[in-house]
Order: sequence, then structure tokens, then C-alpha cells
Amino acid sequence: MSEAQLSGEQVSTPVILVVDDNAQVRKMLSSYLARNNHRVTTAKDGKEGWDIITDEKCKFDLIFADVKMPVMNGLELLEKIRENEYEVPVIIMTGYA
Repeated sequence: MSEAQLSGEQVSTPVILVVDDNAQVRKMLSSYLARNNHRVTTAKDGKEGWDIITDEKCKFDLIFADVKMPVMNGLELLEKIRENEYEVPVIIMTGYA
């Protein structure tokens, strides 16, 4: 239990968006985050991620985005997020080294 929970403070559940074209990666990461008390939404590519972000008015605490995806890649998604002045941390991931 965290110090905030012990002190009786209201603790909000972090809301995270996972954007990856690989279904196994989406499932693995979202399952891990959910087990660690995060609310998770997933998208299969940057375009779907962007649609979710704009529908939700970017109420995410963190976004994970794969760098290489069809339709809109992670860097293009990050650019749109910044162009629209959404203040959310974005972690760009890659399976290519």
C-alpha cells in the first residue's frame, strides 16, 4: 500500500494508452499495466491512437507508442500530439535495434 493510500488521500488510477501494431505487444504491455493498477486503452496504429486521443480529449497520463507502424507511425503520432499542445508524456518504443 502506498503512503497516499495509508494516509487516506484520494489516489487516482493512472490512465495509459498503448499504441502498437503488434497484437502480442499490445496485450503483453496492457496486461502488465492493468495488473499494476493502471487503466489501459489500446490502439492498433497511430491513426487509431490519434482518434482515441481526440475522442477522449487526451485524458491520458501516459502514452506508449511503437515507432514503426502502418498508417501513422509513433513519431507522426507524437508530432500531432505536440502540434495540438496536449501535455502528456509519450514513450516511443521499438522492437528494432
